[in-house]
Amino acid sequence: MPVPVSVANPTGECEWKTLAFVSSTTYTHSGLESGLLYKYRVRATCVCKQAEFSDELCVELVSPPEKPEARCPTYVNNQCRDFELNWTNDPAAKVDNYKVQVKGSDNKFHDYLCEIWGDMNSCDLSTTLLMESPYNLNTNDLVETQLAAINENGSSEYSACVGSTTKIRTKACTPNNFQRDHDDPQDIGHVDGGEDKLCFKWDKCIDDNTVMFEFRYQAWNLNTNRSIDDYIKLVTDTSHNKYCMDVPATTNNAYHMWVKAYLNEDTKCESEVSESYTFRTT
Repeated sequence: MPVPVSVANPTGECEWKTLAFVSSTTYTHSGLESGLLYKYRVRATCVCKQAEFSDELCVELVSPPEKPEARCPTYVNNQCRDFELNWTNDPAAKVDNYKVQVKGSDNKFHDYLCEIWGDMNSCDLSTTLLMESPYNLNTNDLVETQLAAINENGSSEYSACVGSTTKIRTKACTPNNFQRDHDDPQDIGHVDGGEDKLCFKWDKCIDDNTVMFEFRYQAWNLNTNRSIDDYIKLVTDTSHNKYCMDVPATTNNAYHMWVKAYLNEDTKCESEVSESYTFRTT
């Protein structure tokens, strides 16, 4: 049984070549070139005569996709318990889907199930799942991932291990060193017959992703022992980590204040409150 094959070259021309005569109904054709279209046909033959050729079978040889370029997971502000892993697609690789793996506390990579198809280039990593088996990561652990691209011809190698610059957080990092900022020119203290102007400052964690602070004070009158104010100010400028407040010119009031941090503007994943500061108007 002769098995002819034609190979379409870049000009569109083709030439039929007889590959082999076989007595079985299978044949393996090796030594093929990637990126070419192969056409196969077969017919039966005997000593007396030959049958007509079968319909042509077209096969395009596709190489495994190239190793994708992966980037560090970036924090998703509106989902404080998630990371988002991004990468760059290669349009020429004809990728069908991708496979993500995350390094666990055992220092081994484990599959992470993401619904990724076609030209998608991102995957959400749930902090909740990363802290469960088989990953068993903990708060403040860095996330390391690797990525492989897959098509019908196989899988690429995994990308180089990617370490996140953002630690796993279940809540924001608590601001520390909360104190009166006497060096601020706006801080004029208590002025008789006028308002107090007090300024405060604090420190945030070096590797923190805080996007907003909440400055808060509660005031009560010491004569009546009754609450007179509960003030909240959202500080979105996280580069200065300070706030100045006006205090009404009333006497014998006590003010108790503190600050806390948020990982997103929806006031989710807030930190514990900082150490407090208390002062009294006279």
